[in-house]
Amino acid sequence: MTYIIILNYNGAADTEKCLTSIAKTKNAAYKTVVVDNHSTDNSAKIIEKWIAEHADVSVTLLRAKQNMGYSGGNNIGIKFAMSKADCEYLWILNNDTEVDEYALANMIKKQQSTGCDGVGSAVLWHENRCKVQCVGGRLDEEEFCLNLVAEGVNTKELKPDLKILTLPGPSFLLTAKLIKAVGLLDESYFLYCEELELAFRAKKAGLSFCYAEDAFVYHKGSASAGKECTSYRDYHMTRSWLIFISRHLPKKRAKFITRQKKIIITKLFHFHFKRAWAIYRAITEHDL
Repeated sequence: MTYIIILNYNGAADTEKCLTSIAKTKNAAYKTVVVDNHSTDNSAKIIEKWIAEHADVSVTLLRAKQNMGYSGGNNIGIKFAMSKADCEYLWILNNDTEVDEYALANMIKKQQSTGCDGVGSAVLWHENRCKVQCVGGRLDEEEFCLNLVAEGVNTKELKPDLKILTLPGPSFLLTAKLIKAVGLLDESYFLYCEELELAFRAKKAGLSFCYAEDAFVYHKGSASAGKECTSYRDYHMTRSWLIFISRHLPKKRAKFITRQKKIIITKLFHFHFKRAWAIYRAITEHDL
């Protein structure tokens, strides 16, 4: 049995569309868990109504008592799923996605044929379903970023054996075995770098990742954090990268902070005071 974990924060409209697409899934047994991450609108009530109107679909709604961020919110669903005796897989799925009816079956098929402990989807653009957003990521230790693997590739040209370090954030399948081996998502990261941290822990434990090139998931964008660059995004992006670098690439920590200081100066020069302050806070207020 696969437990599909969907995190919702003020995004009921997207979540409903995601649930509707999941309901068309074929050739795979699944149950869906929606975690409302303490939305400030009426998302939970809207989703609750959707569930009541679709009694033929197994959907459980869990409510966080506060906004737990990406890791903390998803962990609520993961803990729930792992408490069930029939849990074999966990599909971590963004709420701003819609899924192909065979996506889950194809990820499970890939896992069983390869023995990989984590399987990513082929994440495609929602508005251009022939173009790949990514199938995973590779770490650039000098630029402090994740390079998206297969970005912009046409689905017909997507190869099945590209090397990835991280699973694609919007959609990935984990075995229950992996969760038992490496634990839950790391809640030190409120937003960003969660999949990178998971990849490093999995690799250290001798576990492997791959992707199913025929498991299509259609992704709209960064709905939870906002598509535009904002001070909120700058703060959490900087903070999460600093946590990751401090833990796993400590020799590069000084270089990262120096780069962020230069970015602060640039933003001040362009009168982006809120964004400059957000980055400054991220690199100074936490003992990382």
